[in-house]
This record gives sequence, C-alpha cells and structure tokens, in this order.
Amino acid sequence: GEHTKMMDQDEQAMDMETFQEEDATPPPTHPQQSSPGIPISTFFSLCFCTMTYSYLVISVFPYAAYMVVNLVDSANQDTAGSYAGLLASCFHFGIFLTAVKWGQAADLYGRVVVLKASLSLSAFISVLFGFAPTYGFALAVRFCL
Repeated sequence: GEHTKMMDQDEQAMDMETFQEEDATPPPTHPQQSSPGIPISTFFSLCFCTMTYSYLVISVFPYAAYMVVNLVDSANQDTAGSYAGLLASCFHFGIFLTAVKWGQAADLYGRVVVLKASLSLSAFISVLFGFAPTYGFALAVRFCL
C-alpha cells in the first residue's frame, strides 16, 4: 500500500515535470525584426513628385484663356474657352500616350533615374510653355509636359 502510493506520487511528479517541459516555449533564437517603414527621403521625394504633377495639371487654368486671347488672332472672350480647354486637355493626352513608355524606361534604367529625368524635363518644358510665341507651340509643349 504505502510503497504503491509513493510510486504513484513519483510518477505524477515526473508526469508534471514532463508536461511543464513540453509546454514551455523555447526562447527565440533570433531577435524580432521590426518593420523599417518608409524612409524619410523616399517619402518626401514622392510628396515632391505628387505636388509637381498637381502643379503641372492645375497651373494652366487661371491664365489659359488670357494666353489664348493673346496667341490666337481669331479668339475672343466667347471662343477662348474652347481653345483653353484644348490647351489644358493636351497635357493629359500626352500622359495617355507616353505613360507606358515612361514605365518601360523606369524598368530599364531604374525609377530614380527616370523620376529625375522627368522632373528635370518638366521644369524645362514648363519654362518653354510660359514663353510660347504661338498657340501651336503652346499645344506641342503642353503635350510634352
């Protein structure tokens, strides 16, 4: 009797030790990696690109009608809106036709190189647009933006 009770208690104690060892989670073998997030320079570069694009789209609206009246001899206050609308929409038509090629260039040469090139070209072409001597030249330059 007494000996059997002690053996049962010993077996229970061994079972408890085994149970505790099996359930114990091992310490991690590698430190937890935290996600780095977006680098600050990348974030501000993307913000700059977005603001530049927005400026290129919106900047023409306040003065397009006045520009048309000065550049097109047959334009007056009644017809300037049609010419100004064409001038504004020409920008998006240029994007529509060239976006895939810009993407292919980014795949070939790298995103950073293509972003720098497109921002530089946008700055240069915007100045050309401001000094456009004719309506046709203004349309062509706005298309290239």
